[in-house]
Amino acid sequence: YTRNGSPAEIDLPAQPGDYDLVYVMNQDRTVLARTPITVTAVTASITAPQDLSAGAKVRVDWSGPDNRNDYIGIVPRGEDAHTDYAYTRNGSPAEIDLPAEPGEYDLVYVMNQDRIILAREPIMVSAVTITLSAPDELTAGATVPVDWDGPDYPSDYIAVTERGESKALSYRYTRNGQPAMLDLPATAGDYDLVYVMRVGNTVVHRVPISVR
Repeated sequence: YTRNGSPAEIDLPAQPGDYDLVYVMNQDRTVLARTPITVTAVTASITAPQDLSAGAKVRVDWSGPDNRNDYIGIVPRGEDAHTDYAYTRNGSPAEIDLPAEPGEYDLVYVMNQDRIILAREPIMVSAVTITLSAPDELTAGATVPVDWDGPDYPSDYIAVTERGESKALSYRYTRNGQPAMLDLPATAGDYDLVYVMRVGNTVVHRVPISVR
């Protein structure tokens, strides 16, 4: 609005091309002045790290226009919906959490206006090795040591769940070291030991157990 003074700050279109700047008198929307302009294309680039392990936090170097609310994101290969992102205003490199599920993804530079993707870099997220081992004899209500091996990302944890489920009946953070001391359910039955990765609270490894 002109009431905000001169100069006026305006967001240019995300698509390059020929446009007009216009002065519009609100009454009857009459255009009092028109000046042709050309909006040029902008470019961006992303440099992906070499070793990418599922669930890890990575630093991504980027260059681009750094417009308000532009961001670097990670998306499933060929898609647009991001699993995690970092605003470019926070500088380069951007810190992003990789998905807990291994597979093919893209790192993207997204211009916030119109969500235009200016750069796309394909990456491969590799699986991490995880093991869980409990004593052979598991008694209902007991506290047992569970040996584990895994990435030990911040807030990862080992848990007991109902068979095939993800809700923790008891858990211990991996940051508390080896072994994880877990409280078994008070009711005998079939359960799972699971390793839960902090990214998306994702169960990434599951071992069936029987509590007697």
